Amino acid sequence: MRKIVSTCIYCGCGCKLAYLVRGNKIVRVEGCDEDDISEGEPCIKGLTLNEVWNKNRIKKPLIRKANKLREVSWSEAIEKIVEQVKKLEAEQIFVNGSGKITNEDNFALLKLGTLAFNTSNIDSCCGRLCHISTVRGLLDCYGIPNLTKMSNIEKIDTLFIIGSNPAVNYPAFWNKILRRKSKLKIISIQSLLNLTSKFGDYFLEIEPGTEVALLNGIMHYLIKEKFFSPKAAKLKNFGKLKKVTSKYAPSYVSKICKINENEFLKVCDAVAKSKKLGIFHGMGFTQHVNSLENVHSLLNLAILKDAYILTLRGEINVQGVGDIFSSDIKVLEKLWNAKIKAIHGNIINSLILNPVEFAFITEFNPAQSLPNLNKVHKTLENMFLVYLGSHFNLTCEFADIILPIPMLFESFGTITNGEQRIRLVRRVLKPQGLEIWKIAKLIFKKLGKKEFFLYKHPKELFWEIVKAVPWYRNINPEEIYKGKDAFARKKIKYKIFRCEDYKGKDEKRTRKYPLLLTTFREMHQFLTSEITGNSRTLTSLDKDRLHLYINPKDAKKFGIKDEDKIEVISKSGKIVGFARISEKVPKGIIATRFHYKEMLVNKLFHSEFDDITYTPNYKCCAVRIEKI
Repeated sequence: MRKIVSTCIYCGCGCKLAYLVRGNKIVRVEGCDEDDISEGEPCIKGLTLNEVWNKNRIKKPLIRKANKLREVSWSEAIEKIVEQVKKLEAEQIFVNGSGKITNEDNFALLKLGTLAFNTSNIDSCCGRLCHISTVRGLLDCYGIPNLTKMSNIEKIDTLFIIGSNPAVNYPAFWNKILRRKSKLKIISIQSLLNLTSKFGDYFLEIEPGTEVALLNGIMHYLIKEKFFSPKAAKLKNFGKLKKVTSKYAPSYVSKICKINENEFLKVCDAVAKSKKLGIFHGMGFTQHVNSLENVHSLLNLAILKDAYILTLRGEINVQGVGDIFSSDIKVLEKLWNAKIKAIHGNIINSLILNPVEFAFITEFNPAQSLPNLNKVHKTLENMFLVYLGSHFNLTCEFADIILPIPMLFESFGTITNGEQRIRLVRRVLKPQGLEIWKIAKLIFKKLGKKEFFLYKHPKELFWEIVKAVPWYRNINPEEIYKGKDAFARKKIKYKIFRCEDYKGKDEKRTRKYPLLLTTFREMHQFLTSEITGNSRTLTSLDKDRLHLYINPKDAKKFGIKDEDKIEVISKSGKIVGFARISEKVPKGIIATRFHYKEMLVNKLFHSEFDDITYTPNYKCCAVRIEKI
């Protein structure tokens, strides 16, 4: 039995794991003591990868013929793709990158889209749906896309967590937080009581969509009481910030956020007296129609207190794909000796607002992940869809062509985790399917553009990546490919306050739709669960799969009892599930998980997005419930 150290495949922590392999099978997965992220204690999802790697796999190229998927050769599948591409204008083509694949494979997709398909419609699923506003906000306020370093947890005395549940979503980092707990105060600001909040010294349960008001209220307190960094008063827009936040008195904020004023003042005081503040946020904070406004407000607080940013990302390589797709176009043109279009497309425009005719989707499940799924399903039916993935999911039911690609640990290359740490991915098993850079090579050849894609090893692509991505130019590819981690350059260019006023953009309750629906994550599932759903261990721990949580007072009002079958209805769709009456859910709120295709909760969310970043709203939807 061989022991191979490689990365996990799941969250933005990007832990190392020790894979115990016999033949071409993973027998067991263990922690890796030399990993300074997990410190030898990865989460249960990583430790159960031996249960899922070979279940529900896509193993052969498939083409839909007479509405049935049939196995074909690679050459037939590639020929069909090229045939379709040649029929279309470039801007009717969309290419999607993913946080589930290597940097090198994402770079191959970038080159395929820009140079082979000649399209500007290129985007990454996880980057757009989860943390594009975080990246944009950091660029706006600091001039760089990532400031996180997990080791900075050792430097802070107070951790301010808003719209995130790291105890569930980032267990390896949460372990670091717990080890510091005796020297650390935790402030948790959420719309739902969660596991993280149970460890908090301070907890505020705010009305969904009122985050800007709350943050402006805290800054109002800091400025009024003069508890902020002396450097802040000299920064651009400080005067404007002081003016904008001046009306956010505690009584005003408490009314908007529906919180106790005295509890709010305790939080303000804790932030004020913190000498070394750390800030952590997640998708509960970003997935709103005012996503960028939320992030700007949080970063204003960070600048005001000279705080550490500790925010991670969603998938293991979501930061990497975002970095790759922000490559310097002029550098790419020089490297490739060709003229290419600047990237300006996005998933929301290409799949919802102005649908394309051809989509090249990689390790992304839009048939379950996008909002307004009734509309999205019709769109997917009407376009030519090529899906590249390791496991079957709901999107495969709409695909015209399916191409098998390896799981991350069957690949060879690099990832960039949530702290912009670049880390080698070693191949653990013989790949099932073809790595994407090899698929791209076949398509280039079939298009008669063979000379533009002559790579023979992923390291050749990485050498171009470190030249093209501005923040990677300090990285030595040879050291990375020897297995040594490195961080992208994190030099702050400037600090600017980006002032935001609370506008109340999120959907409100009405007489017809008297409840607000929000979603949360299950500890033992990941994203749309096409991989974790195959684990017998994780499935046995995943309780209340198809349940919708409702406050006892609301349940009584609507005549609902525990375990009743109920229908939840919004103006965009309806779903059916089972009621779970719980004091943990505030009055006026109904909450559920989003992982399961048996209950497509995203049917309820409308086509509503942040005006600038196109982040969808997944956290605030007016609904009504009816007992079945």
